[in-house]
Amino acid sequence: MSNEQKYSVMTVKDIFWKILGGWKAVLILAVIGAVAGIWFSGRSYNNAQNRYNEYCDNLGFRPDEEDKALKAGEAEQKAYADKRAETWKGMLTGAQQSAVKDLFAIKKLIAETDRYISGSVYMNVDAYNIDYFTKVYQVSSDIEGLAGSLVTTYNTYISNGSLIEELAGRLGWKDNGTIYSDLLTVQVVNGTQLKIYFFCGDADTLKQADTEVENILQEKKAEYAKQYGNHTIECVDTVIGKRSDLNVANTQNTVQARQTSYTNQVNSSLNTFKSNPAQYNYYNYLENVEDGGTGLVKAYLNPNEEVINAPVKRTRLYAVAGALAGIILAVAAILCIYMANGKLLKSEEMVYIYDLPYLGCLIGGKKRLFIDRWIRKQENGNDGPYDADTRAELIASKLAAVCKEKQIEQIAIIGTKLDKAELQGIEKLTEKLNKLGVKAQTAGNIITGTEATDIALKAGNVFIAETIGRSGYKDIEKELNILKGCNISIIGAGCID
Repeated sequence: MSNEQKYSVMTVKDIFWKILGGWKAVLILAVIGAVAGIWFSGRSYNNAQNRYNEYCDNLGFRPDEEDKALKAGEAEQKAYADKRAETWKGMLTGAQQSAVKDLFAIKKLIAETDRYISGSVYMNVDAYNIDYFTKVYQVSSDIEGLAGSLVTTYNTYISNGSLIEELAGRLGWKDNGTIYSDLLTVQVVNGTQLKIYFFCGDADTLKQADTEVENILQEKKAEYAKQYGNHTIECVDTVIGKRSDLNVANTQNTVQARQTSYTNQVNSSLNTFKSNPAQYNYYNYLENVEDGGTGLVKAYLNPNEEVINAPVKRTRLYAVAGALAGIILAVAAILCIYMANGKLLKSEEMVYIYDLPYLGCLIGGKKRLFIDRWIRKQENGNDGPYDADTRAELIASKLAAVCKEKQIEQIAIIGTKLDKAELQGIEKLTEKLNKLGVKAQTAGNIITGTEATDIALKAGNVFIAETIGRSGYKDIEKELNILKGCNISIIGAGCID
């Protein structure tokens, strides 16, 4: 394969990153193109603007300003939304403002009821096929009067909701957000007995609840025995089965009917508000703020009224076309330079063009913007982090290992384009190598400098460092031919970015 053929090797990825690397040229030419496009535009629109201003006064806002605010930052959105809401509020009567507040109260009730309907066991059981149990517990004690006192204690524990809370935890209802109120009741019978009633929506849960109620009461018995004295609490009667409960059915129907009524009220109010866009838009503002937003939502316009768009000069098309033309021109220029500049384009070329023992890419002292550093890192992603010290340390460690293996104590560093910025990267490498016990000296360009050649000859071994985008292919070939003619060994090669 000829060198000319080798030079033509490039991938879509290479082209993409080279174009992205020329973002400044793309940006500048895009801006110039847009400005040139705008320059071609220009029509008078004063009459349309006056009409539009009158239209905006009736709406209480300017749609064009709304569009700008929707694209702005959060602080700007909030400031604009608050100002616009005050205008709408000033267009409403006291009764209209009160109607907005009442609607929020109804929506809050809807949300609370909806949570209860969806999450409550009570609302989701089949009222005509309820699984239930009734358990009668006898409290006894050899200590006179203690049984009656303990019945009161147990009754308080159960009736204040502590038992159902503990039971709900064991059934997993607390973890999944189940609402479990009104499922368990207790009644004192004959002064020394407790009658517990519990129901739910399925037999398996009921069976588990039956077992857990027994366990919980026996745990409480051990606790109360330490506090009040020895006693027993035994289940003397259990009834498990299914039943119909009209009270549950009536309650379910009542809650559903109330929810439907609330929803109808909301829909009716919103339809009323839409006849007055200021009221409807003020409501939407308050709703968005309550939900944690900035208050800025796209305003509602009465569909029965003519909608007037903000008058604009015919500059948009020209600006976009000019910007696109600038981008295309910039991309074409970048591609031409990429394909015809005869310079080293990427670090991989050190391997597949020259078959050199590539060890990595150094970073020179040239100051670059963050985006440029990021692009360079992506373009040469296999060379490690985009950090000068890290890169120098990685290459130095590899180079030191080679020197140790080949018993080399001294090397020279050469390159065809080692200017001030590149030398800063070389200095870091030299410093790292010296710390690793390898004597390294910067020779420079052996093509143009005899001193550089003398240093390389004295060392007998060289590390080649070529600068991406600056070192020419022909110069590198000359450099390699000189090294070959002088019988100087190449123990490593790399690039400088």
